Amino acid sequence: MRLIDLGAGWALVKRPEVEALDLGVVRKHLRVKLTDEDDLIASYMQAARARFERATGLYPLATQLELAVDACPPGSEPLELDRGPLLSVESIATFDRVGTRTDLSVADFVIDTRRARIAPAAGQRWPSGLRSTQGLVINLTVGMATESQAIEPDLARTLLELTAWYFRRTGTEPPDSLLASWQGVSLA
Repeated sequence: MRLIDLGAGWALVKRPEVEALDLGVVRKHLRVKLTDEDDLIASYMQAARARFERATGLYPLATQLELAVDACPPGSEPLELDRGPLLSVESIATFDRVGTRTDLSVADFVIDTRRARIAPAAGQRWPSGLRSTQGLVINLTVGMATESQAIEPDLARTLLELTAWYFRRTGTEPPDSLLASWQGVSLA
């Protein structure tokens, strides 16, 4: 499995198989009638989604990520995620000081999808004695929807505006103002 480094301990495991927007809808929005520019438009749709994800930490469609953390939170404090919204946690593993992997049961943790947090279950604590870098590795799925037909109209409009920007202004990045309504959106 090839991971793509997303920075700050995050790596992409698996992207959604489809984009958040339908190519036909985007073509109509751009007033493009012919299909000979579909590959170009599709690349702008991908760029728009990637820009949205980087700028907001929010993922339009279910995306599998891996988070490698250097140190667990103290005691039983929750680990707060800066990506989301959290849909599920697939696995949690630790690595001790000599690099031995231990798979933990996800059932031993409270998975707070509403606030994008993970904490040990009542009466439990985070493991200790882990290696100093990437001692805790969590595989999880984040996303605002599980299928493209389920994305919210405001999100669709933002992605359409970003795609149109790339289409009409090739080679320039969209202004932050196109993402302003999503900046600081709570994962709760």
